[in-house]
Amino acid sequence: MSDLGTHYGLVGNVATNLTSATLTATTQGAITLIVNAEGIWAFEFSDAQKQVLVKLIAGKKMDEAQTLLFSQAGVKRVDIQFSRDTLPTDASRITIVVKGAVP
Repeated sequence: MSDLGTHYGLVGNVATNLTSATLTATTQGAITLIVNAEGIWAFEFSDAQKQVLVKLIAGKKMDEAQTLLFSQAGVKRVDIQFSRDTLPTDASRITIVVKGAVP
C-alpha cells in the first residue's frame, strides 16, 4: 500500500475480500488473515488551496487559466463558465466549485 498523503480522502467505502485464513498452532492460537481491500481516493481541496487557485487564474485568458489549473496537483478536469475570454482580475469575483470523484 502506498501513502497518498494528507490531501486525499476516501470516496465511498472500502471493499474487502478475505483471500485466506490460517490458524497457527501456538499456545495463543494466532490466526493469519490475508485481506484484499480496494477503494477510491480523491484529492481534497481546502478553502485556502481554492483561494490560491483563484489568485493563480485571476485576469488570465480562458485557455491559460485551464492550462494553469490542469498543472496543479489533484486537478483532473476543468470546466470554466464565464461569458468572456478573460477572467476577472478581482479574485473575489471568481468561485471554485470542487465536484467529487465518481465512485
